[in-house]
Amino acid sequence: MKPPLIGFFLTLIGAFAGTHAAAAPDIDAFFGFPDIVSATLSPSGELVATISSRDGGQRLSVTRLSDSTSRTLLELSELAEDDAIVNGIAWIDEKQLAVQYVEKLRGVERLIDSRRVSYLLIAQLPAAPDEKARLLRVRTKGRLVSSLPHSDDEFLYAKSGARSHVYRISTRGLSEADARLGKLDKVDGGQFIASNRVASVDGFALRWFIDKTGTPVSALTANPGFSITLNELDENGEFSEIKAWKRSPDQKPAQDDPLQDMI
Repeated sequence: MKPPLIGFFLTLIGAFAGTHAAAAPDIDAFFGFPDIVSATLSPSGELVATISSRDGGQRLSVTRLSDSTSRTLLELSELAEDDAIVNGIAWIDEKQLAVQYVEKLRGVERLIDSRRVSYLLIAQLPAAPDEKARLLRVRTKGRLVSSLPHSDDEFLYAKSGARSHVYRISTRGLSEADARLGKLDKVDGGQFIASNRVASVDGFALRWFIDKTGTPVSALTANPGFSITLNELDENGEFSEIKAWKRSPDQKPAQDDPLQDMI
């Protein structure tokens, strides 16, 4: 029995290898930019959100896994005037997605340099098939820290500066992405106040680290003199330095050093 079995497996392997070799992808297709850039499951695991690249732009879609029905929530090319790319998506709850994207604003040649600006949108899934997704926007400069998927309508948002802060923000206080605010309207519902502040640290926060409960427990900061500091929340509820990396006095920062634009 052994020889026939060995022959069978060798034949099967040879057939598979021949088929696989015949279907080998083109080298440009193999190393090309993928259609799906990122994907993430909703808290219930019933929906998957994807960012795909189509015709030079990016698209946010949501697919229900039970029946494979898919809906497009956002075409980034319709929203951004210049070059833009999504650099993060996260579920806030089962009906809302946070979309962080960066847009390159072109300046005037030899007068104003081009610059990159980061935006955060909240895409709310439509209730009916014929409705469009509702898009909200955070107008305060900063970035998403945690989507708090186990806390409906809320997320953590960071503002960095000489002293950096993290705020708990509710989507219910945000306005439509394309709305024009009046003089009496409060930006982002007036939510960036001390009572919504959950953490603060000295220095420009490059990154916040969050535990499973949604609490900031440490922060990586940049400080004057181009030093980087790792801070940890202590027993008193304050951030204290646990490690610092300092640039030597004779070491000059590189021209493309991102900290030059931060400090």
